[in-house]
Amino acid sequence: MSTTFAILAAGAGFAVLAAVLFSLYRSVAVPASDGGDDRPALAELSVAKYQPMMRLLDLDDLSFLREQAGYRPGMERRFFAERRRVMRGYLRSMAVDFNRLHALATDMMLAAPSDQPDLARVLFESKMQFTKGLMLAHFTLALNSLGLSNVSLEALTGAFSKLEMETTRVSHAFSLN
Repeated sequence: MSTTFAILAAGAGFAVLAAVLFSLYRSVAVPASDGGDDRPALAELSVAKYQPMMRLLDLDDLSFLREQAGYRPGMERRFFAERRRVMRGYLRSMAVDFNRLHALATDMMLAAPSDQPDLARVLFESKMQFTKGLMLAHFTLALNSLGLSNVSLEALTGAFSKLEMETTRVSHAFSLN
C-alpha cells in the first residue's frame, strides 16, 4: 500500500512541477514582435525605458500609503496586486523589445562583411541570460504575491544592457565603414 501511495504522490508531484514549468515557459515564450514595426530604430530598444519598473514593488511607497488618511490594511493587498499586474506588463514589453533587439543584432551579424564572433557570443549568452532572468522574475513575482520574495530583475536588465551595448558598438562600426 505504501509503495502505491509513493508512486501516486510522485506522479502528482511530477504533474504539478510540469504545470508550473509549462506556465513559466509560456510566460517567457514571447514572439519577436508585438504586431508593430519589426524594424525599430536601435534607440527605441533601450533598457533605460524600463527604469520605472525597478521601483514598482518598492516598500517606500507602502510607507507613504500607510501614512495617508483613510488608510485601511486591505489597501496594501490591492496596492501590491495592481503593482504586480503592471510589473507583468513591463516584463511582457521588455521581452518583446529584447527579442526585437536580438533579431536586429542577428540581422546585423548576418549582413556583416566579415565574421562577428564577439557578436555571435553576445547573442547566445544574452539570450540565455535574459530567458533565465525572465523566468526568475516571473517566479519571484509569483512568490512575492505570497509575501515570500522580492522580485529579482538584475539578470534581466543585465542581459538586455549587454546586448544593447554590443549592438550599438557593431552598428557604429558598420556606419564607419
